[in-house]
Amino acid sequence: MSKFDKLTKFIPALDSDAIGEWVVIDGVPRVEYWDVVFRFCDAAEDFAEANPDYTEFPEDGADEEHRVFAKILHTVRLEPSMPGLLYGCLRNGTVREWLKKLK
Repeated sequence: MSKFDKLTKFIPALDSDAIGEWVVIDGVPRVEYWDVVFRFCDAAEDFAEANPDYTEFPEDGADEEHRVFAKILHTVRLEPSMPGLLYGCLRNGTVREWLKKLK
């Protein structure tokens, strides 16, 4: 059992196109995510809370798992200030590839 199982279990669900859609509200474009994306983001935050050493971007020479999780966490946390970043990374398969590296 990997310490990343709570994240990697999302691989099949994030393979689908059912992750959300772009909408325009009051002239402002944003993504409305489906529930699976919120659950994935919560799982990433829960992992970070349980493993505080993984919350900082790793230094050179850090293990691959640390570097990969840092990419996931930073993408999740940047979404509010960069709307669509997470959506793009989910749609093009980047997050899925990161999760496969943690499996």
